[in-house]
Amino acid sequence: MAGGGGVTSCSVKNYPGKFTSKVFFTCIVAASGGLIFGYDLGISGGVTSMDSFLEKFFPKVYRKEISVKPSDDQYCKFDSQTLTLFTSSLYLAALLSSMTASRITRGLGRRMTMMFGGLFFAIGAVINGFAENVLMLIIGRVLLGFGIGFANQSVPIYLSEIAPFKYRGAMNIMFQLSITIGILIANLLNYFTAKIEDGWGWRLSLGGAVVPGLVFFFGCFFLTDSPNSLLERDKFEEAKVQLQKIRGIDNVEEEFNDLAKASEAAKLVQNPWREILTRKYRPQLIFAVLIPLFQQLTGMNVFVFYAPVLFKSMGFGNNASLMSALITSIVNFFATLVSIATVDKFGRRTLFLEGGLQMLLCQFVMTVSIASKFGTSGNPGELPLWFSMLVVIAMCVYIAGFAWSWGPLGWLVPSEIFPLEIRSAAQSITVAVNMIFTFCIAQVFTTMLCNLKFGLFIFFAVCVVGMSIFIFKFLPETKGVPIEEMSIVWKNHPRWSKYFVEKDLILIRIRIKLYFKPSQLEIMAGGGGVTWGKNYPGKFTSKVLFTCIVAASGGLIFGYDLGISGGVTSMDSFLEKFFPKVYRKEISVKPSDDQYCKFDSQTLTLFTSSLYLAALLSSMTASRITRGLGRRMTMMFGGLFFAIGAVINGFAENVLMLIIGRVLLGFGIGFANQSVPIYLSEIAPFKYRGALNIMFQLSITIGILVANLLNYFTAKIEGGWGWRLSLGGAVVPGLVFFLGCFFLTDSLNSLPERDKFKEAKVQLQKIREFNDLARASEAAKLVQNPWREILARKYRPQLIFVILIPLFQ
Repeated sequence: MAGGGGVTSCSVKNYPGKFTSKVFFTCIVAASGGLIFGYDLGISGGVTSMDSFLEKFFPKVYRKEISVKPSDDQYCKFDSQTLTLFTSSLYLAALLSSMTASRITRGLGRRMTMMFGGLFFAIGAVINGFAENVLMLIIGRVLLGFGIGFANQSVPIYLSEIAPFKYRGAMNIMFQLSITIGILIANLLNYFTAKIEDGWGWRLSLGGAVVPGLVFFFGCFFLTDSPNSLLERDKFEEAKVQLQKIRGIDNVEEEFNDLAKASEAAKLVQNPWREILTRKYRPQLIFAVLIPLFQQLTGMNVFVFYAPVLFKSMGFGNNASLMSALITSIVNFFATLVSIATVDKFGRRTLFLEGGLQMLLCQFVMTVSIASKFGTSGNPGELPLWFSMLVVIAMCVYIAGFAWSWGPLGWLVPSEIFPLEIRSAAQSITVAVNMIFTFCIAQVFTTMLCNLKFGLFIFFAVCVVGMSIFIFKFLPETKGVPIEEMSIVWKNHPRWSKYFVEKDLILIRIRIKLYFKPSQLEIMAGGGGVTWGKNYPGKFTSKVLFTCIVAASGGLIFGYDLGISGGVTSMDSFLEKFFPKVYRKEISVKPSDDQYCKFDSQTLTLFTSSLYLAALLSSMTASRITRGLGRRMTMMFGGLFFAIGAVINGFAENVLMLIIGRVLLGFGIGFANQSVPIYLSEIAPFKYRGALNIMFQLSITIGILVANLLNYFTAKIEGGWGWRLSLGGAVVPGLVFFLGCFFLTDSLNSLPERDKFKEAKVQLQKIREFNDLARASEAAKLVQNPWREILARKYRPQLIFVILIPLFQ
C-alpha cells in the first residue's frame, strides 16, 4: 500500500499477558509528568497577561498595554523581547536538560530521570512564586525547564516500554492528556487569580506549579523502572519480576529474552551519539528531527502559551482572555482523551492526517475572521459578540485537532521507532529539536504577530499543509508492532528500505526465522499493515499502568511551564517588576492603537525562550546519562532540575535570577522529554504502547490546565505577588516527578543494556516476556557509537520522522 496504510493482523503471534491494573496505574503516574509541561503552557500566558505581573516585572509592556486605545494597532501591544525571554528561557533550559537526561536515563533509569524532572520543576515553581525581580523569574523558569526537559525525555520512553504493545498508543497518549489537564488547570487558576485584589494573583499561578511538580515527583516513588531500563543496567532478576508484574503472568520468557538481547546489543554501542548518525539509522533520525520540528510549526504551543495575550490583543479584556484560554484548555483535555481511545484502533497516520486537515480549516477561519476585524492596522474598534464567539470556537476546534493528532503523536512516534542501542540518543534529539523550535517560535511570536498581523495564521497553515503531505508519503504505520520488531517496518517500506543493507538485516532475519513461519510473514508496502509479528504472552498489569502513569507525569513539568509562563508574563505586577519597559508600553497602549505589537519585547521573549535553549543542551546530554545510568535516573534528574529552577523563579528578584531559573527548568524538561517517551515505549506492551506513551502528552495537558487554573487565581492576588506563586508552583510537578521515579524500576531494555540481565528478567516477568528483548539488547551492544549509527542509511527513514514530526508539531 503506497504511502502507508494500516496494520492487518493475520496469524500474529503475540506476547502473552493482560492489560493489568498495575500497568494502568503505572502509566497514569508516569504520564502525570505531562502535568508540569501542560501547567506551564497554560499558566504562563495567563500570568503574562495580568497587569500586576507586567507592572512589576515588565513595566514597559504594562505602560504600553494600558496606553493602547481601541482604535490603535492591537497586534504589537505585547511585543517585548524581555517578556518573551522570561517565557522562552524555560525552553532553553529544557533543551539543555533533555540532552543531559539521556545519560541519566541510561545510567540511572527512566524513573530517576522523571523524579529529577519533577523535583526541578517544583523548585523552579517555588522560586517563580516568590520572585522579586526578573532574574528570579528566569532562574525559576530555567529550573522549570530542567524539570520539563527531564520529564519530556523520560516519560514517553517509559510509557512506550511499560505498556503492552496493543495499548502502547493509548497509554503513551496519557502523557499528552496530562499536558492538556495541566493546561486546563493552569487556565482555571489564572482565571481566578487574575481577580485577586492587590495584584499578587500571578504569584499563586506561578507558585502553583509546585503542585504538579511534587505530584509527579512523589508519584515516581510508587513506580519501578521499566524492564528495558532495568536490563540496560544489568538488573536481570528485577527486570523479569517487573515484567511479570506488569504483564500479570509468570510466563514472560520470550519477551524477556527479546529485551535482554536488545540490551546486550545496545551495550556494544559505545557512543550512541556517533552511531545514530550512521546511514542505517538515517530514516529514523530524519523523523526524530522533523516530527518535533513539524509539531512546533503547527503553532499549537505558541497559541496555548500566549492564548491569554492573544485574546487580550484581540480586545477580549483581561478576564475574558483568561476565560477564553481556560475554555480552550478544557477542549484540549477532552480531545486528548479521544486520542487515547483511537490511536491503537485507527493508527498513527490516520490521526496525523485528520488532525492536520482540521487545523488547516480552523486556521483559514481564524485568518478571515481576524483580517476582517483587525485588518493590517490592528484597530478592531468595538468587537461584537459574534466575533468573539467565532474566534473562540475556531480556536477550540483547532486545539482539538492538535490534541488528538500532532500533540500526542509528536511524542509517541519518535519514542517507538528507534532500536534500543540509540533510543536514548534519538529521544534526546527529538526533545532538543522540540525545544529549539519552541524557543525560536516563542521568541519571535509577538514580533511575528506585530509584523505579520493576521498573516501569522497563514504562515502556520502553510506549514500544516507541508507536514501533512510529508506524513502521508513517508511515515509507515507503527500501530500494533512490538517495539523490538520495529526495524522490519522500516526495512519493508518502499522509500526507506534502501537504507538497510544486508549486514544490518542479519538480526532481523534471525528473529524472523526463529519466530515466524513463511505464511505468517507478510509486510505491506509503504508503511501499510504488518501481518506478521509476535503477541508476547502477558497481561496489561497494574504494575505497567502505575509505572506508565508515574513516568508520564514527567510531562507535567513541561505542561505546567507551558501553561504558567504565558499567564505570568501577562500579569502586570510581574511585568512591572522585571520588564518595566514592556509594562509601560502595555499600559500606555490605547484601544485605538495597534494591538498586535504591545507585547513585542525581545528581552521578555528571551526570558521565556531561554528555557528551550537549556532544554536543547540538556536533552543532548541526557542521552549519555540514559545510556549509562538508565532511563529512571535521567527522569529523576529532570524532576530535580525542574524543581530547583521553580524555586529560583519563585524567589526571583531580578531578570538574571529568572533566566537562571528558566535554564534549570529547561534542563529538567530536556532530561524528562528525552527519557520519558523512551521509557514508556520500552515498558509498555506493544499492543498498548501508543495509548500508554500518549499518557506523557496527557500529563502535559494536565500541567497546562493546572498552570492556567493557577494563573487565573494568582492574577487576582492583591499585592502583585501572585506571579511568584505561579512560577514557584512549578516545584510541585517537579518534585512529584522526581519522587515518583523512586517507585519505578528501569525499563526492560535499559537493564540489559547495562548488563543487568537477571534484574531485567525479573522486571520483565512482572510485565511481560523476555527473549526478544534480550536478543535486541545483544544486537544493540554491537553498535559502538549510536550517534554515528543513527546517520546510517538504514535508519534514515526513522531519522527523518524523528526530525519532522516534532517540527511539524
